[in-house]
Amino acid sequence: MSETKDVEANQQDLEAKTKVPCPYWLEMIPYALTFLLLTYISWKYIDVDRIEWRYPLFCYIFAACCIVQWCYLLWERWYFYGPNGFYEIYWYCHMGLLLTAAAIYLHLPSLLGQSMCLTLFPHASFWIDLIIYPFFGRSVIVSAGWLVDKSYPLHEKMSSMHHFWYFPCIIFVMQGQKPISLVCYFLSIVQFVILNICSHYMTPVSYIDKNGNYRLLNICVAHECVDFLKPIPPFKWAIGKPYWFHLLIATVCYNFPVNYLAYFIIISVQRFMNSFVM
Repeated sequence: MSETKDVEANQQDLEAKTKVPCPYWLEMIPYALTFLLLTYISWKYIDVDRIEWRYPLFCYIFAACCIVQWCYLLWERWYFYGPNGFYEIYWYCHMGLLLTAAAIYLHLPSLLGQSMCLTLFPHASFWIDLIIYPFFGRSVIVSAGWLVDKSYPLHEKMSSMHHFWYFPCIIFVMQGQKPISLVCYFLSIVQFVILNICSHYMTPVSYIDKNGNYRLLNICVAHECVDFLKPIPPFKWAIGKPYWFHLLIATVCYNFPVNYLAYFIIISVQRFMNSFVM
């Protein structure tokens, strides 16, 4: 009897985690509106005086690569797994690909800066995880493990290759430009909150793909904290609490300090790079 109850409980838990809150295509509406809103704010109120890129040809090629990478991600997830493509484009770095392209083509450094503040540490965690992997024999931060996991197909690894070239290219793009303004930091928080809320209410925790396989999503970590932070206060205090408390902890205890540290690092790197510009 106990075993039967356990099976039923596990089945109910699986159904709850894989329940799709809304049609996959519906989330494209707030996604597009968020993109347009952030772009409009930079265009209309912040980057009124358009800048010129020091290496325009490289910048435009890089922007095109960002768009191609975003399109490949959407196609790859949709073709191989079903609606996952529409769910996973909500990840901050995936939105960052589109915002980066718009920032370059429209000459909006603040739009580029906010994406950098929001995604620097997630990308840094990828590099750190990859570097320490040989010492532990496993993915400690659970950020780059897919790269060395043989069970991950090549087409899925290709969809995440921007983790390699995104920030190195941005550093080159920003050479010769004024350090990004503090408003980029505040906009990165706005972007964090908007995408987290949309992800929580419009994407499932997990998904049964078109092949019948279970796939963990937890887009933008909007449903639960990442595993390596769960035992650590104050993040562990949000476990089992209402979503608003989870978002509050994530914003105040992670987003505020981490994005500001990212902002400080970015402007420091910019000043260092600009010291070589004649």
